[in-house]
Amino acid sequence: MSTAVEVRYQEAVIALADELNYTRAANRLRITQSALTKQIRELEKILNFPLFKRDKKSVVLTPAGEEFVREARLAVLHAERAVNLARTAQDGTGRVITVGRSPYASQDLIAGLFAIELPLYPSLRVHLESEFSLDLVHSVAAGSVDFAIVTEVPVPQSLTSSALIEAPLHAVLNEDDPTAQEESVSIRDLADKSWAVFSKKAHPLMYDRLFGIVKREGINVKEVQHVLTAQEALPLVADQDYVSFVTQSTARRTQQSGVVFRPIRDEEMLLHTSLIMRADNDSRLVNSFVRTYLKTLQRKAS
Repeated sequence: MSTAVEVRYQEAVIALADELNYTRAANRLRITQSALTKQIRELEKILNFPLFKRDKKSVVLTPAGEEFVREARLAVLHAERAVNLARTAQDGTGRVITVGRSPYASQDLIAGLFAIELPLYPSLRVHLESEFSLDLVHSVAAGSVDFAIVTEVPVPQSLTSSALIEAPLHAVLNEDDPTAQEESVSIRDLADKSWAVFSKKAHPLMYDRLFGIVKREGINVKEVQHVLTAQEALPLVADQDYVSFVTQSTARRTQQSGVVFRPIRDEEMLLHTSLIMRADNDSRLVNSFVRTYLKTLQRKAS
């Protein structure tokens, strides 16, 4: 039996062991259910013992099947690694995964991307593309980036979304402002002040929520200046007593004399950061990277 046939059989057993359902396993392997059934039966005939107990209602691994799957995973891993190492050597370059990021995304989330190691892709490199969140939705949909980390954007049905973190929007206040003495603030606390606000293009949903609260509660805002970055807003806050708004990650990494950062306690101002990718993205590399990244974040959070 050739090595290629062995890997094919092993992949079939692994898929069925993971899914315990012939239809789902066949779909995962992109073969017909009858083809999968034939492969399993052929392998069991070669081995001369069953790997699965099956009836009309269930599929269960036998003790022998459990041992086979454990070793098969390693065998398939090494076979694929050999191919990827050879391809890398032939091309003279490693594989590249392109990730879109919002400029407002947490630096911890971005740093986590570079900590991912995939045994099958030892020379994998991460390439970052920075765009506003709304633009990143279009980039992911168009396939110009493999996936993206975005904050508070509408996600079309063609994309999937995985929640990463949530954190309150922060107000930036002059340190002499009486409101700055509180541990947190509400939007109403910021009435009768001048605001330096992120543009709607930067945070369309949050912009609408912010001014929705202003309209609903009749909050008076003296003047509104639109800015793209915190660096544009900070001088207005420190020197002109404006109020501005930044994400939690920006607040944590920004140092500026004369200003303080306070979380906004209004629930509507809670920012949700997610990972988005195309629902039909069948790249094994991308899916493996995303699964490993999400599992790593879950372990850190637990």
